[in-house]
Amino acid sequence: MRRLLTVLLFLALIVVAGITAAFMIHMNPRPVKSQARLAITERENGSIFLSWAQVEGAECYNVQISAIETDGSIGDTLLEVSTDETSCALPELPLDRELSFVVTAKFKEDEPTEVPKADSYIEVKGFICAPNTSKLERRTSVDDATVTLSWDVSEGDSYQLYQVDENGNLTPIDTPDNGLKTMNFGENGEYSLPGMGEAPMMIILEATRETDSLIYRKRCSPVISIDRNSLMGTDPDLSFSDNGDNSYTLYWQETKGNGYKVELWDDNDNKWNEVADFSLEDERIYNTGHLKSNRSYHYRISVKGGASLPSVGMDGSTDEVVITTSTSEYYALIWPMKDLPIYATITDSQPVGTAKAAKAYCVANVAEGIEYDRFYIEDGTVAGYIDSRYCMINLSDYLGDLCSYDITNSYGSIFKVHEFGVNDITGKVLPGYENVHREDGTFLVPLLYPVAKKLEVAARQALVEGYRLKIYEAYRPHETTRFIYDTTNAQINNPVAVRTFSGMPMELFLKDSGNDIFNEKINGRVDTDALAEKYKTGIYDSSEVIPESDADASVNLNTETQQAYARSFVNQTQELKGAEEAMKLAELINTGNYEITVSNLPEGGSIDGKGYIHTADGKEVLDEVGYWTWAAFELKEINRATYTDIHGNEMPSNKYGVIFNDFITRNGFRMGSFLAVSGSRHNKGTALDLTLEDIETGEELKMQTAMHDLSVYSVTGKNNEMAKVLDRIMTNVAGFNGIVSEWWHFQDDKIVNELSDLPYLEKGIDSECYYTKDGKTFNQMNADGTFG
Repeated sequence: MRRLLTVLLFLALIVVAGITAAFMIHMNPRPVKSQARLAITERENGSIFLSWAQVEGAECYNVQISAIETDGSIGDTLLEVSTDETSCALPELPLDRELSFVVTAKFKEDEPTEVPKADSYIEVKGFICAPNTSKLERRTSVDDATVTLSWDVSEGDSYQLYQVDENGNLTPIDTPDNGLKTMNFGENGEYSLPGMGEAPMMIILEATRETDSLIYRKRCSPVISIDRNSLMGTDPDLSFSDNGDNSYTLYWQETKGNGYKVELWDDNDNKWNEVADFSLEDERIYNTGHLKSNRSYHYRISVKGGASLPSVGMDGSTDEVVITTSTSEYYALIWPMKDLPIYATITDSQPVGTAKAAKAYCVANVAEGIEYDRFYIEDGTVAGYIDSRYCMINLSDYLGDLCSYDITNSYGSIFKVHEFGVNDITGKVLPGYENVHREDGTFLVPLLYPVAKKLEVAARQALVEGYRLKIYEAYRPHETTRFIYDTTNAQINNPVAVRTFSGMPMELFLKDSGNDIFNEKINGRVDTDALAEKYKTGIYDSSEVIPESDADASVNLNTETQQAYARSFVNQTQELKGAEEAMKLAELINTGNYEITVSNLPEGGSIDGKGYIHTADGKEVLDEVGYWTWAAFELKEINRATYTDIHGNEMPSNKYGVIFNDFITRNGFRMGSFLAVSGSRHNKGTALDLTLEDIETGEELKMQTAMHDLSVYSVTGKNNEMAKVLDRIMTNVAGFNGIVSEWWHFQDDKIVNELSDLPYLEKGIDSECYYTKDGKTFNQMNADGTFG
């Protein structure tokens, strides 16, 4: 019985020794064969250690490594060392010779032990069989956040993947057996990404080669560090979702870098403007808030680089998206055409307040009705719903970039009579348009809401055909209509200027345009070919086209003589009367607005080059003291109007008898054909003046005349092909009506018939209101569009 117990105890110790040996190197279990007694471990720095199982009660161990001769005898001792550890460092050992490893446990002499001597003595003989681990490769994919390890499995029996903690302790995490291991990180992966600011994940791969009694463990590489940034790309992969009501949310993925900037492109300043800043710890979500109707917004995410992206400096990679909004009334400016009752709900019959005519309000909500929609408004004191049919809506808010806008009456009117400027109108800000041109360069463009819906149909059709509607005028106050009519009508019989408003000589413009006025009143009276050459070369002077007087040349001198005698007069007055008076006289002469007469010139007499007068027979005229008499010049202002051209130069009128009325009251047309005498559809907010522009270039299409040309050349009977395209889109497609005298004018007669009580508005619109900014909070909006 005693012998049997001893055998069982011996077997148990062998098992314990085998298992314990697997723990000794890294204090963690290793997948080794149970009969293995010794383990050789090669660390990343190249050092080699021999380890064994701890023997209970052992005070120290004696290690002896010797070479074995070919005849099996023990040869030279390669290492002999005593240690109190269960491992020892090895010298470089020969791989081509069989070796003997003997580890003997030593006990204190006064401490008896029950460990059998056989269990305190380990002897292993064999060749060292280190695994080949030189072919380990690592690939990191930022697209799917993976790290892939691959290696040659031909020289190893097994492999183990460990995670290393900050103390160097190892935790086995996988036992790959096919030379390939892909580690998936992130929310859907098997491994968690290191958190923000956390230490990287440290892993090692170890190869093992085994014999019956000897294990050789070798790391396939130094410690592999997997930090958060190494699994991140540089592309934020920006995307967005539609929240409804032209509100959107931007999303992007985590990237290398130090943070993110959300930027919005500004077409006016031609640059990116930062709208939000995010740190790495922030949630990568940005809400745009309400965006304006029918616009394209260019957003981008810029990765802040710094040390994480040294190759790109402070700003790293970017990704852009374009958000195109839909048509929406929300947060658009509106103006009631008349005082409208405000109802707390769409079913109430008792109003809670009144929305004032022509006052600006902001649409905070829209309630769809069976007959018509209601706009919800607030003004700081009362809130509720009003009838949308009687409201003008700001087209630049409602239709946005479906159209372009240039409300010239708000900064420099282009009303002209066949390119000839009208005093007090052309180039001026017209009454009623003072608050239309905003500080940011945009315009307020009011049009009755039901008409604006119809205009959207035309705008989208134009885009399909490669054009964009360009609106020059929509609502026009009645006071403006009367001002334009009365001011133009008062000048209808005035001669037009010697140059058009854009600067072309009158004769050239009339000739080049094929105008029959040229043949009637100008042909044969001016050398237009010579004038055209001078104009082309830039030598042209407006005084050259002021014709000579028909009066006696000896009294009313022509332009060339005026200038010659003026120079003579200036020379003498500089000597006798002072330069200031002389130059003032010369400036007056050179304007071409004065005629010179010589009051003391004898009949048939003349003036010499020095300004002295002579009798008809050539004798000098002497004064009472016997000195030669200078010519006495008299200036007489020519009685004709002057006009200011686009360059700010005052231009006199012509002397050929070409008047404004020559372009207006012809072929049955009159002033009232172009300008309303009393009320206009513009005054009801149901008409607009517009043209077409090329969607690619932004250039206006060439019509038969310029916009707002108050002449018979603008009538639809003279429409060119482009004007016919505009007419087709507006009338056939969208259902507007045109008028025969203006190719640019279209109106909605149907809505005027439906809303028989729709009034004319006398004054311009109000531009201050209680405004919903970004669809979130209410603010007072000033006349210039800024917020108070």
